Amino acid sequence: MDDTLVKTNKHNNIGNRPDLNSVIPVTTGAMASGNGWQSVKFGNSATGRYIALQCFDTQDGTPLSVAEIYLRDVNGQRIARDQWQVKYANSENEKGNHTGDKAFDLQESTYWQTEESAEMPHLLVISLMFSYSEEEL
Repeated sequence: MDDTLVKTNKHNNIGNRPDLNSVIPVTTGAMASGNGWQSVKFGNSATGRYIALQCFDTQDGTPLSVAEIYLRDVNGQRIARDQWQVKYANSENEKGNHTGDKAFDLQESTYWQTEESAEMPHLLVISLMFSYSEEEL
């Protein structure tokens, strides 16, 4: 079978990878190791059509996993996720069906996970499809 005909669900088209070198992040920080819900407050609201999650290090060297991203608007209301689309993911573990879209698919049992051998930094870019002012992640 010709390898070029193998179907993939990956979102790693290099043409979609943004150059974040000249961008000032809205917020930076570190997440606690382990499972469970975690929140990131932006401090100030930010307006945009895309959200980029970039990870420079995992605390224990294991693949990165992210499940169920929610965004809240400046009024504290959750932004609907039904039209979100993954624009880019540097690594996705297809063997476990852990592609980037699983980070917001309304299923708490699924998640985005990078491949075991993927090099840092990890990057997931999500198109919100519309511009919003966000308060927290």
